[in-house]
Amino acid sequence: MEYCKFDICPHHGCENHPRNMPEGEKVTEEGLEFLRKDCFFFQELETEDKIRNMTYGQAFAILLDLENEKTPKKMKGAAIRKVILNMETHNAVKKDLMVEVIRYLFGLCFKEPEG
Repeated sequence: MEYCKFDICPHHGCENHPRNMPEGEKVTEEGLEFLRKDCFFFQELETEDKIRNMTYGQAFAILLDLENEKTPKKMKGAAIRKVILNMETHNAVKKDLMVEVIRYLFGLCFKEPEG
């Protein structure tokens, strides 16, 4: 069985958690890869790290693809904060993109009426 190296993971029930590793077993890179794919806590930490290191270019790229389901909402929020709220001027941001951001935020709060 493969075990992860992420020993601060709070999900001790995970069968790949190091605390479930029999004595003498080795921790493997494969276990860490499994965790990256399936462990919510690890994914949250990776998302936080990406948010902390996000550049304006990366944030702008996220805004251009707000409808992408694969991008976590936290990342989208951080991109909006970085590009829309933290920039002194918005000359590079076209009105269409601003409207799309507003629609996205509006959609998080309310359901749009049909018709």
